[in-house]
Amino acid sequence: MSDLKSRVHELEAEREKLRLALNNYKSKNEDLCNTLDQIYNSTGWKMLSLLYKWRDRINLYLPIRRKRNIPVKLEEKLNESELVSIIIPIYNNSEYLEKCLESALNQTHEHIEVIAYDDCSTDEKVWEICEKFIDNKRFKYYKNDVNSGISQTMNNAIIKANGDWIAFLDCDDWLELNAVELLLNKLQETPGSLYGYTDRVNEDEGTGLSRIETFRNRATSNYYEELLKGMFTTHLKMIHKSVFVKIGLHESRFDGAQDYDIALKTAFHFGDAFAYLSAPVYHHRIHTKQTTIETADRISHVVNTIKSEARMRQMIREGTYETLVSFVILSFEKKDMTLKCVESIQNTVNIPYEIIIFDNASSLETKEFIKQNIEILENVTVHYSDENLGCPGGRRKATKMAKGDYVINLDNDIVVTNGWIEELLVRAEQNENIGAVCCKTVFPNGEIQFNGGTFIESEDFLTFLLTHSGKQESQVETALWLECDWVPGGATLFKKTLVEKLDYSPDYKNAFEDNDVALQIRKLGYTMYNCPTSKVYHYHFMFNDEPQKEKRYMESRYKEQSFIISFVNFYRRNNKIINDQFIFRLIGLEGKSHEEIKRKVKELQIDIFEKIG
Repeated sequence: MSDLKSRVHELEAEREKLRLALNNYKSKNEDLCNTLDQIYNSTGWKMLSLLYKWRDRINLYLPIRRKRNIPVKLEEKLNESELVSIIIPIYNNSEYLEKCLESALNQTHEHIEVIAYDDCSTDEKVWEICEKFIDNKRFKYYKNDVNSGISQTMNNAIIKANGDWIAFLDCDDWLELNAVELLLNKLQETPGSLYGYTDRVNEDEGTGLSRIETFRNRATSNYYEELLKGMFTTHLKMIHKSVFVKIGLHESRFDGAQDYDIALKTAFHFGDAFAYLSAPVYHHRIHTKQTTIETADRISHVVNTIKSEARMRQMIREGTYETLVSFVILSFEKKDMTLKCVESIQNTVNIPYEIIIFDNASSLETKEFIKQNIEILENVTVHYSDENLGCPGGRRKATKMAKGDYVINLDNDIVVTNGWIEELLVRAEQNENIGAVCCKTVFPNGEIQFNGGTFIESEDFLTFLLTHSGKQESQVETALWLECDWVPGGATLFKKTLVEKLDYSPDYKNAFEDNDVALQIRKLGYTMYNCPTSKVYHYHFMFNDEPQKEKRYMESRYKEQSFIISFVNFYRRNNKIINDQFIFRLIGLEGKSHEEIKRKVKELQIDIFEKIG
């Protein structure tokens, strides 16, 4: 008992020391704030601010002083040649625009391009100012078809950019003429850095004062935790284009705080890949016409959402997010790939999960391999079917076994990548109406198979298209966040609450069930989205070094009569004909009119389903 009392006294004494220390720091902080206020309100500071303003105005119209042609090492030449794209999203603010553009075009770093992207300004003077620079080889001007908001406008500009480095400048702000050069040098001398930022000067039009805002007091390690306290990796920002390919482009739902979302995602996926230039090379204008001045409640809500999703990502990575995910994998031959698929899930998923493997009547050799190498793995359940039910039939059966809050369908020749599950679940939980989210699915050669889907409706015909199909995964436009008309089922998350409402038709033999499910999802009032940051690789049979091993798979997967039955079943259920030239060739209707195709499909419906009945 005496030891306990002694310990209590020690803790109380320690608490008192901490209280005194805290009061001391508060006092010092108040003194510092008072000192800074005195400086900023002093006549000397006002005169210095005025001097800087006149200096900047004069510098804009002085010829740029180029460096002497001093021999340098080869690697230095390569660094100097890096192209930087300065992105300037424009919406009105014509009275400030010319100074902004001049400061960007006159940068001392030789290899730049300036992309001015007009978000349908209502001020006619905007074009008059931009037109002055049209003949400048560094300058490019684009305009949205409709007013789209800051995030979409910046995304459009990034897609147009040729540089590997993207710098961001608001149309009412301006840069020191060596801003890009200094920040690029800082990035190059900071190993592994992909995101650079600087101090800035706040130019208050109301008071006429210039006030330096520095971030020297913010930590330059563990950026993720530091950013959760608040945004600071801001003007001037310069980000490597590859970052956007990994974390996605700006999201319009975060307009007004979109840069904060990008910073947190960068820190989550790339860690401390930041470089800080402690120099006020960016001039941030504060005035009453700023489009970023929005209601405090809205911005606060956006910031809280960004933080909430960032924390959710972290919890999923750490395995503390409370949910159960059911992975449904169809197996038909490809035994080695099935194992790789399962192992990739185990290596990347830390939250509770189950893996349901439905084997579609594989060979005895494949079944034996699964029993010896896969069925023994933790959280794996295998169901062996006596007959091949096809992809749709197998999924129907396996989905009924799923117990999770999310059902994620994966083909057995898919390998998932680091960070995929965090992004997929966060995307799914962005709002309650989201029913399905598909992964960015890439072939081994880097070519995208699909990143969502759209369809075109003409009369009673539907043409289904795969988003970004054929593009390279490194192309930044494939990092767009998109709502989809439909999503393929081979690498896609479905919420269990939706799955329970879906009618899976047994008359889809080997195709078109995904299309049917998508139409059901739309009718039920749910939405579908892509997740460009959830990347998986699909080792399709086209990339198999030993195609003879795929023979049994191909014979089963691509039965012509099964295609025709599935095609007609879609018409029977939806009163729409899928515009598929492969099917039209099978039934002898290639090049025929819509009316001829309709008549034939109706005849096939009667013929096929009377026989089945």
